[in-house]
Amino acid sequence: MGPKKKVQDDDDSTEKLLRIYRKKCEDLGVAPSKLFREKVEQALEGDPPHIKKMMFWDEIGPVGTQAMFETFCEQGGYKHLEVLIMSNLKTYDEGVKYICKYMETAKTLKEL
Repeated sequence: MGPKKKVQDDDDSTEKLLRIYRKKCEDLGVAPSKLFREKVEQALEGDPPHIKKMMFWDEIGPVGTQAMFETFCEQGGYKHLEVLIMSNLKTYDEGVKYICKYMETAKTLKEL
């Protein structure tokens, strides 16, 4: 049996996340989340280069939540995220509506 061939992944949605997120943060006047950036960068080093699970534990507030989940909603919704764990975000009701919008758009979350 020959060596395993790497499967070509033409889905560049993860690669676009940081660019879209930076723009959303700039437009909304909120500082980007270091955790978000690190998670995307880690995913891009993987094979396949997508985010399946995200954990957030920093306070980002409702506007930070808006920036993040509007980013995930771009281009019909980020289709790879399956598990989302959040703690101490202080997102409040306003931020929760953006999380729900993402869930309705992508329809991929299995665990929240």
